[in-house]
Parts: sequence; structure tokens; C-alpha cells
Amino acid sequence: MVRLTVILLLLCFSFQLHAGGDLLSIGYPPDPIDVGEVATVDVVFDHPAGLSIQSWTFGVCHNGAVLAVEEVGLGEVTQAMNGGAGPSTFEVSITSEGFEVAVTTSFTGLSLLPVGEEMGLHQVSYVAVEPGFTELTFCAALGLPEFTDVSGAVAIPPTVPGCITVEAETSTTGSDYHLYFAGDTTPVETDLDGTLFSVRSMLDFPSGNDVQGWSMSVCTYGANIRVDNVVEGATLAPLLPDFSIIEVLPGQGWLAACVIDFMGVQTLPQGVGYELYDAEYHVINAGPAEICYCDHLINPPGVVPTETTVTAQSATLNPVRSCHEIDVQPSGSSGRKIYWTDVGHNKIRRSNLDGSNLEELVTTGLDAPGSIVVEPTLGKMFWTDWAAATAHIKQANLDGSDPEIIIEGLSGPYGISVDAFGGKIYWTEFSSNRIRRANLDGTNIEDLITTGLSHVNGITLDLAAQKMYWTDQGFPFGTIERANLDGSDRETLINTVLVAPMEIALDPAGGKLYWCDLGTDVVHRANMDGSDIENIVTSTFGTPVGIAIDPLTDRVFWSDSGSGGSRLRSANLDGSGIVDVVASGIGSCYGLTLATVSLDPPTMPGASFIRGDTNGDGLVGIADAISGLDALFSMGPMLCSDANDVNDDTLVNIADIIFLLDALFGMGTPPPAPYPGCGEDPSADPLSCEVYAACP
Repeated sequence: MVRLTVILLLLCFSFQLHAGGDLLSIGYPPDPIDVGEVATVDVVFDHPAGLSIQSWTFGVCHNGAVLAVEEVGLGEVTQAMNGGAGPSTFEVSITSEGFEVAVTTSFTGLSLLPVGEEMGLHQVSYVAVEPGFTELTFCAALGLPEFTDVSGAVAIPPTVPGCITVEAETSTTGSDYHLYFAGDTTPVETDLDGTLFSVRSMLDFPSGNDVQGWSMSVCTYGANIRVDNVVEGATLAPLLPDFSIIEVLPGQGWLAACVIDFMGVQTLPQGVGYELYDAEYHVINAGPAEICYCDHLINPPGVVPTETTVTAQSATLNPVRSCHEIDVQPSGSSGRKIYWTDVGHNKIRRSNLDGSNLEELVTTGLDAPGSIVVEPTLGKMFWTDWAAATAHIKQANLDGSDPEIIIEGLSGPYGISVDAFGGKIYWTEFSSNRIRRANLDGTNIEDLITTGLSHVNGITLDLAAQKMYWTDQGFPFGTIERANLDGSDRETLINTVLVAPMEIALDPAGGKLYWCDLGTDVVHRANMDGSDIENIVTSTFGTPVGIAIDPLTDRVFWSDSGSGGSRLRSANLDGSGIVDVVASGIGSCYGLTLATVSLDPPTMPGASFIRGDTNGDGLVGIADAISGLDALFSMGPMLCSDANDVNDDTLVNIADIIFLLDALFGMGTPPPAPYPGCGEDPSADPLSCEVYAACP
């Protein structure tokens, strides 16, 4: 788990770019160690070209007040020399401040250190003596590194140090410390552009030791709000802390870590009402949500969760925590809409939830419209069209304008769902029987599930749990299954009572999943693990297909096709109180979805930035590659994710650093617009630019 002392570990190194030559490095443990604990690190040598090495010597220094060398041994490569007997000579000298080694691989030259990369020369064990931090450096005091090749030539390679942090004894009793939230609890939903409201992260400790720092994960539960921006609060900002990071994780929440003063001279004294951070949230839909301190958020692409702790006099404490419940209030019914596809008339329509204000949005260019999903945060709706000759996925604005094909050449696409913040579209194909996903612009198509499907239909996502659910019209029974968003950890939830399950909808707050079965003409529900199956609507007008849940009114909506046409219906979540929403004028309704939208397309102002300028200084150079690496791997700040997306693929990862270095020093292409001057992102993606001062 990440504690504040890990921040010191992150400060012990910086990324070093070299031209692919020799490099000598020493590792570091991924976590701090406790007093008395032993940490073993590797000394590694990169020798990508040249003659084989016959001998070497070097010394490594450390702070003797923090660590003591317990043992210096041979690494995997060195131990394998001379048929497993090891090198001809291996001499070690250990002092209180470090160690020195001298190795001769073979006097006859028959066993040498070959050309290679990441060759393990030695393993070094250190025992922790006292709390503190120390670098492990290749030092002149104990002998500079010298590597002698088979010709007798001596080289001094560049080096990369390691480091070790020793923690003070950790206490898990932090009852004197209370982390909580203050701010709006009942923001009002508005049309599409959403209400912005503030929630502050607060700390009380009327007793206990002074606070030197903290780390925290803050999770958002429920799809009705999202965090847009987080800044240092009224207490923290004036302190000008020695170390402070804030990272917003779209769709999950945010994380932060702070050290007020590394020396402990400036701290927070006992008190109440300390405002640590001010987070700005954006309303998506009316309904409940919750903000809580948690322990599992990860700064991508790292793998270590950020734990919520407080550091007081070098002790790591688990504070008492309180959540913040939100109940987004509806502003009225004008923005709440039901969307559906009409395959009988080849149209896409919408109306208010009571069936009033019926509109035809798309009336041309449709051959066999299937499932539909609306994503207000993108200002777009997406749908499948399964016509064999032209099978594709389209998108359009929420009023139906600007329709365009984004993925074509598909094989029976039907179900569709969107992860706006993950930048992905998910869909099913019943002719090829597979589940696939792609970027929002249709690029980077991936096959997620390709086996064990008979006639896959509906799909939906549980983004909070990072799961996808789908229905499959199998024989003799259909199935409902789920898996991780990448297709791993596949589970069969229901494989009985089903005949031809179609669309599926989730109610995570109620712990239920709902689906229509056109083979039995029944609307069902069950727990989200597939248990406790119920038939909630059996007296249908005809054959139910599309389905959606409105958590605000606790109603289920479904499309119902009969011999006289289709209608849209709704009922309470237990199936009682059935009413017709739209009772006439529908040919054959398949896809169905609900959303809070505006009657107009969104006009979200774009931020001006320079692509590739990751450190926000208005220039693009090697410093931006270092800043980008720091943001990816060292929890450094990411001021503008759009600027960090150097190759404009809607993702921020190591590929962007490679693209930038290739553009700067290789023969690569320049970054896409906006570059080299300021401008807005011409491509639609879920990335944002919260802080970028270099452009007006």
C-alpha cells in the first residue's frame, strides 16, 4: 500500500535517457521496509554491444545510520559462469557505509560476461537499522565502477542509483484523526451541461500528534456525478507543501498525496476544520451518489493502490473516515428522455418519460437499427445496424444531427454500450458470435469474447465494478454471462429458464439485473450474481425486447411488440403498476435507453493547449518526455491529459513518450494538432485539459 514514505522513494530516482550503451544499475524494493527487516536488491549490467567482459570492480555507498549490508552474493548470470561454479575470483569488502566487489570471470578467458541486457551480476541484502531514507550509489569513495573487456580495455559505465526507505513502526490506531467531507449534498440536475458543485476534503484531530502529511483515495459511487477537477484546499494551499500530487481518475474518483515539510519543521497542529482539498463535481443525472475515502485507486499505469492514511511524527495512521451522500435533484422532466430504435419504420425516436413530446431524430440511412445507447457526457448517441450488406455502428448528436458511420464491415452487430471515460465502445455480433470493443472513433478494434457463444444479443456495462454483462440465445437454454471489461474472468450467471434473452439492464444500487426474453414473452430480474430469478412481467402485449431502468423513479421501461404493432411500457421495479408510455405509431421497437439530455447539441468549450507540452511551459522538448514519464510512472502531476496524449489515440501511455522522442530526435512525424502552437483538440475524445496556463 502507498504510504507517505513511498513518496520519498519516488524522489530517489529520475528517468535517465542514454544512447543504448553500457549501464550499471542497482534496484530498490517497491515498498518501504520496517526496522529489522531485510531487503534484497539486484545489481544489473546492460552491455548491448562490444567485446565480452572478463573482470569488473565497483563500490556502492549508503547511509550507515539507516542500513547495514548483510550479504553480497552472486547474481544469476555470474553464478552460471564456469559451468555453474561461478567466477574464478569473487572478492567482497563490507564496511558500515557500503561494500566493494572485485570479480574475474575466468583467468583463461573461457567463461566471460557476454554482450547482453539486464544481466544480474550480484544480489545484495540490506538490514534496516533505523527509520530514514538512503540512496544506494556507485561511489568513488569505495571505488568507481571499472569493467575490463577481453582485450584489456577498461571502461567506466554510467550508473543509476537505487534507494531504500525504512519506516518507523506503523500504528493502525488513528482514532484521533477524522477525515470527512463538507459541501453540497443536493445539487440540482440541469440539462446536459450539468450543474457544477463543490465538495471539500476535511480533517479534524483535536488531539494527537501533529500531522506531517497524508495520502488518500476518494472514490465516486454511482453514475450520477463525476469529478472534474481537484485543487488544494484553503488550509493546504498557503502552506506551499514540499510535495503534493493530485490525480483525477475519470469514472472512478481522485487520489492525492502530500508532504507538508520533509524535515517536519512545518506541520498541522491539533485542530478541527482543516480544508485539505476542494473537488469540483459535475452532475450527470438525477439520483443518488456517494463520495467515500477508499484504498484502491491506482495512478495509471501503476499497480500499487493508494491507501488513505495520515502521517504524524513518522507514524502512519488509519484515520476514521466518513462518506458524503449526494442526492441529485431533478430540475423537471424536460431533460429526461427515452430513446428507441424502430426497425419497422427504420427510424430513431425519443420522447419524454411519460410519452409526451414525441420526436423523430433519424429517419434516413437506417436499414435495420438494433440496440442504442446515449452518452450525455459526449453529447452523442450510438446504435448498431445489423443489415447484412451494410452492417455497421453509427453515432450522431443527441438531436439526431450529423450521423456518421464509425465502424463498418461487421457481422450482425446488435447489442451496444459505451464507456465514455475509458474511451471505448462495446458491442455484440450475433452472426460471428463474438463480443468486441474499439476506441470511440472506431479505431483499435479488439475481440474480447470469441468462443462459447451461440447467438449473442444484448450487452451492458457496470463501470463501477469494471464488468460487462451480456445475453446469449443458446440451445436448449439461453445464458446470461459477465466478465471483466477486457474479457477475462468470464462467469456464467444464469443458464436455465432462459430461451431467447435479448436486451439487459442493470440496477447496481438495487443489486439487480433485468432482461427481456422474447422466447417466453416475460420480463425477468435477478440478483447481479444470477441468483433469485423473478418473473416480474408476464402479461405482456406481445414480445419484450428492449429494456432500461430509471433509478430516479424506480421504474423499468421495455419495448413490447405485438401483432398490432409495438408499444413502450413501464412498471415499478417489481413489475406492478404497468402503464403504456407510447401506445401507437411504433413499427417494431428493439433498442431502448434512457438519458438526461438537452434539447440542443452540447456546446462544451474546448481548452487550448499544445500537444506534447506535458510540463505546460509552452515549449515541446526533452523536458516534456521526462515530465511525461514522471506522470506515468512516478505519480508526477498530469496537468493536461490532452497534451500528454502526444499521438492523439485518446490514451495516455508509454506510446506517447516514444512518439514524442521519435519526433524530437528520430525521423518520426510531428504531434497532431494542436501543434506547434496553441489550439483546441480537433478530435473528440474523453480526455481533458484541466490546467494549462501556457495558452490563453
